[in-house]
Amino acid sequence: MLPEKTLVRSQEKTAPGRKISKERVTFLACCNANGSHKLKMLVIGKAKNPRAFKNADIPVEYKSSANAWMTTKIFIEWFHQSFIPQVRRHLRSHNLPEKALLIIDNASSHGTVKELTSEDGRFTTLFLPPNCTALLQPMDQNAIRLTKLFYRKSLLAHILSSNENSIVTLLKTRNLKDAVCLLCNAWEKVSSEVLQKCWNKIMSDNDEDIEYDDEDLIPISELRRNLFSLDGDMEDVILETGK
Repeated sequence: MLPEKTLVRSQEKTAPGRKISKERVTFLACCNANGSHKLKMLVIGKAKNPRAFKNADIPVEYKSSANAWMTTKIFIEWFHQSFIPQVRRHLRSHNLPEKALLIIDNASSHGTVKELTSEDGRFTTLFLPPNCTALLQPMDQNAIRLTKLFYRKSLLAHILSSNENSIVTLLKTRNLKDAVCLLCNAWEKVSSEVLQKCWNKIMSDNDEDIEYDDEDLIPISELRRNLFSLDGDMEDVILETGK
C-alpha cells in the first residue's frame, strides 16, 4: 500500500520508477456497536503455510485461499470457530445474555443464515439489503478506511526511518509476518469512539436522513425494527463485519 504517485523536484526531468507489488491480503474486521469489543482480525493470504510464520506467534487469525479472497468455507468456519467463542467470552465477562446478532452484507461468499446460525439459535446473522454498503454498513463508515490509513502510515514511517537507500530493496526484506503485525496494530489504533460513530446511521431513529434504492429487499425502517426486536442490551451484542 505504498503511494502510487511520485513527487519530482523542479531540477529533475523524471523520477525513478518501480513496479507496484501485486501481493494482496484480505482482512476481516468485526466489532460491537459501542466499540468495546474488537474481535481478533482475520487475514486471508495465498500461502497455506507462510514461511514467515514459522516459529512465530502472529497476532491475527490466518487463512488461505487461491486468490487471497474470502470464501464461503472460510467465513462459515470463522463464524462458528472464532466469532461465537470470542463473543461468548466477552458476554460472560460482562454478565450479559449469551446471544448475539452478526450484521453482514449480502456477499455470496458469506453463505446463508442457516449456515451462520449456532445450534442453539442464540447466535445468528442478519444480511443487510443490497446496494447499501456505503450507506449503512458500519465498517464502511470509517473503520476500514482508518485501518488502511494507519497501516500505510506505519509502513511509510518504517521506510523513512530505515537507512536503506532503495525502497525496492527495503520492501524485499518485508514479509507477510511484518504486514499482519502492522495491520493488527492499525486495527488496534481505531478507537472505540470512532467505532461508535460508525454505527450512527444504522442505529439512528431518523429515517428521513437515510435513503435506499427500490431494489433493496428490506426498507431501512423494517431492518431497524428487526434489529431491536431482540431482547437484551443490543448496543453490546450486535456486531458487524467488514472487509
